[in-house]
Amino acid sequence: MPAPAATTVVITRAQSGHYDGPLIFTGDQSTNPATITLQARTKDQYGAPFVDTVTWSSSRPDLATVVAGVVTPVGFGTCSIIATSVANPAISDSVQFDNQPHRDRVY
Repeated sequence: MPAPAATTVVITRAQSGHYDGPLIFTGDQSTNPATITLQARTKDQYGAPFVDTVTWSSSRPDLATVVAGVVTPVGFGTCSIIATSVANPAISDSVQFDNQPHRDRVY
């Protein structure tokens, strides 16, 4: 049997342990947290956890920054937050981050 190797990276929300769609913020920080924390887990070809670290990046650092899985909105728009395996840089996972300006309700 081949030695375990990193083959999959999966990003989840640190608080819930799962990812259920785009990360959507609005400009109203009074009702939304200023940051969101993500975690990334690497698995081997057998589906078992693989001890690895990831590098985090943002496709648009002008819209959101990410350090150690902590995403901070810095501008309005949509970008990708990416976790890349250090053991195997050919594998990564990404999530959509959408920071929208707050809109007042129209009655």
